[in-house]
Amino acid sequence: MRWTLKTAAVITPLILGACTAPTLPISYSARDAGFATVETRTSKAIGKRTVWAQSQSETVATSKQVRAMVQGKTINAETAVQVALL
Repeated sequence: MRWTLKTAAVITPLILGACTAPTLPISYSARDAGFATVETRTSKAIGKRTVWAQSQSETVATSKQVRAMVQGKTINAETAVQVALL
């Protein structure tokens, strides 16, 4: 009896593991996995744009946008929130 319980304890996870999907859904393996959801919800909720810079060129472009928004200007709360999201 003891041998069959051990066998069942070993075999059951293997059988259940075979029932799982062999690949991840595209939404999980996308370059910006999860961020698209954040971006959409933020845009709907407060009407602001969000950026997730993942390369040096994206960082430079975002930095230029922020600089254009604030350099030499007195900013309000709306602009400060947008800058924070960028």
